[in-house]
Amino acid sequence: MSATPGQRACVFVLTLCMVASALGVALGRPEVANGSALLALAIALFGARREQDAGGFVAPRTFPATAFCLVLLATAILWPILWIPFLSDDYWHLVVKGGAPSTWDALLPAKGYPFLRPIPYLPWRLYAALGVDSAVVPHLLNGLLATATAAAGWLAFRRCGAPRSVAFAGAFLVLAHPATRHAASYAHNTYPFFSAGFAALCIGLIPARPARAPWHRWIAPSAAAAAAFLSKEDSFLLPVAAALVGAQFRPRRWRDGLRALVPIALVLAVILALRFPLLGGFGGYSQGKSTDSAHAAGVVGAALAALKSQIPSAVVLPIRDSSPWVGVGAVVTASVLLAGFGTRLGRRGLLRGLALAILALAPGLTLWGRGSAHAAAHLLVWPSIGLSLIVASCVAGAGRSRAMRTAALAALIALGVGAGWINAGPWERASEVGDRLLRSAAEQVRDAPPKARLIVYGFPDTVGGVVTFRNSFPWALQHAAARPELDAVPQHLAFGRFDAILEATYEEGAPIDAIASRWTRALEPSRELHHGERWVAFETQSPSPMKRFDVNDPPKSLRFEPQAPREFRGGGSTGILAFPAFSSPPGTRLRLDVDGETRWDSGEITPVAICVLFERTDGSFERIPLTGTEGVVPQGVRALRFELAALGTSTLLLRRFSVEAIRE
Repeated sequence: MSATPGQRACVFVLTLCMVASALGVALGRPEVANGSALLALAIALFGARREQDAGGFVAPRTFPATAFCLVLLATAILWPILWIPFLSDDYWHLVVKGGAPSTWDALLPAKGYPFLRPIPYLPWRLYAALGVDSAVVPHLLNGLLATATAAAGWLAFRRCGAPRSVAFAGAFLVLAHPATRHAASYAHNTYPFFSAGFAALCIGLIPARPARAPWHRWIAPSAAAAAAFLSKEDSFLLPVAAALVGAQFRPRRWRDGLRALVPIALVLAVILALRFPLLGGFGGYSQGKSTDSAHAAGVVGAALAALKSQIPSAVVLPIRDSSPWVGVGAVVTASVLLAGFGTRLGRRGLLRGLALAILALAPGLTLWGRGSAHAAAHLLVWPSIGLSLIVASCVAGAGRSRAMRTAALAALIALGVGAGWINAGPWERASEVGDRLLRSAAEQVRDAPPKARLIVYGFPDTVGGVVTFRNSFPWALQHAAARPELDAVPQHLAFGRFDAILEATYEEGAPIDAIASRWTRALEPSRELHHGERWVAFETQSPSPMKRFDVNDPPKSLRFEPQAPREFRGGGSTGILAFPAFSSPPGTRLRLDVDGETRWDSGEITPVAICVLFERTDGSFERIPLTGTEGVVPQGVRALRFELAALGTSTLLLRRFSVEAIRE
């Protein structure tokens, strides 16, 4: 590679930033480190001397041969996911979309879900019509869609000017990318594959000379773009990508770029216009307390926010955060850039792939803060097409031996496949835990009264970083127990009257045999509190050190005993700190003494959120939020218990909690 010492220094800075980010090491202020990396990349790219290209790889010569090789690789990578059971939002799709009154109802947005994604909803309606009750068939569809996405990537690479062997290598890298296995492991994750596959197909079908192409040549790419927009919102910047591809990434071809932009942008405008009457607005995710969409509408703000934050290691290699392979992936990726950025092929592929990757990743930037790499991997399926073009082009431009380049490509594919297999460990554990808890819960509620309303405690949002029951347990229970009329309300939404409590006994790392659930029809008071008595449930003299407790993994409710203070952090829903139940005569006025606070990620500090759970003499329960520190025990109450909550992205810090009966 021909490069000046200054260019080599810039590449060294870029490599240092990539490796440090992947390992979670902060190099000063994040915006300075990220800005330095971008500047170093720009200088290295535009200052490098162009060398002649190397000879590419050993690769099939035809598209059918490439597709056959992709099927073989997909079988090796995705075969184990066929046996993963339904998890997380799979149950919502099974019950809500599969059980919709009609196909039209299944395709329309569901109440409370501001997304217009009819194409990924359609398979669930078909599963219900065919009586499919196993996750094998949906996972098989995911495998087929992943293979089709890689094949569509081959077409997109060819349209971006990549040689046939580079397009072949890029398609293999798309399929071998760890995000592919991540996303395919959830049965409902057809969204990213439909979106990325149709977006890549749209790019691949753009006419070679857009300004001279007749109108009928735009029917196929416009239809593919419409399908992408109706699959997932991360494709909303596809018109910009179409313009770049139409212009062959050359400013002087701007007329061709404009001609490619117009039809795709018109399709997007129609889809956006449909969202307002159907969704009541733009729709999409919102970040924290903001109502701005994290897709498209918040792209500029999200990009600025990303520049000021640590780049997630999952962008380099989506692998378990604690794995040493994260650093290996960063070093290998940086080495590829060093080896091939100075050649014409490497420089061209790096620029074009980087443009596609940024446009694909930008709409979902604000979601990076949610969950682990397991939860965010689906955001990388569409960007992986651009990333694969970068890697394939740089490897193709490096070295002088075709066998050596092919061996390097095989090593990179093996690294991606290996990362996917390393990530597979938590899936086995999550599948066992989810299946055990769900079977136990279904057995507990099989004889529940018709239309029973249940409070649900302790069923884990995630197990080892794999989303298990987050936002989905009510539908999971309905499906497992074959009781669609049951109303199982998660603890963070559970207010009002209930018939019983369903609580899981689960601890992270516990043996499978120790994991179960219990059906509670009565509280067990630990004491009786009378006038003039004060019960100190928890008190500490020292607010530190505090034990950190991530509610995404351990159980959501605890039998709390006085000990060192703890810091409870909320996740996708709520962390609950439940004190022992007690009894007190009806009419007794209770006063709470609470020394604690709720600290939000935004820096805001608010009072502790307190709820009280009553067990009534008629056998029912009632759960209400408290707005003050005093209250009267209602008539007809046999026992009660207080619960503190860590809400959403907040931290609960507690120093003292006591209850005093001040009057009867």
